[in-house]
Amino acid sequence: MSFQQTIEESLPIPLALLLSYPVAILSESISLSRSIFSNDPVLNYQSTKIVLSSYLDRLEKIAKDEPLISPGYAHDLHFSHFPTTMIMVGDVDPLLDDSCFLYKRLSECGAPVSLHIHRALPHGFLNLASDFPSVIKIIEAGAQFMLHEALSYRHESKESFNA
Repeated sequence: MSFQQTIEESLPIPLALLLSYPVAILSESISLSRSIFSNDPVLNYQSTKIVLSSYLDRLEKIAKDEPLISPGYAHDLHFSHFPTTMIMVGDVDPLLDDSCFLYKRLSECGAPVSLHIHRALPHGFLNLASDFPSVIKIIEAGAQFMLHEALSYRHESKESFNA
């Protein structure tokens, strides 16, 4: 189920979102970061083509404009309902522009969002802690963010229950 469907069907939304190198536009469109970092060790140009083909198949022609496929194009109303969101991405990730685009969309729609761009880290860096020791601190920061949001929610829930 997509976030768009969650909003439209008035289902409970997540307490918070921790997005790691998200794809905002699932298409072969070439952004500056996709072009410059097309030799990424995890998400290089060839693997991107394979992933797109696997995910999209015959829907590739509509992917760029369909918000259920490319969430960066969701309606402003959907973005305005997003919970507190933390976006993490490396500064040499082909999806850096996607992450920045998604951050900009959420910010413009008034959603509480933060963008954390980590120096010299490729796509998939959370899986590469043995190669990049700084990843451990990033994982810890993500865990702290989620813990903070969960505890804030718990505190707010107790206050509204006691009121």
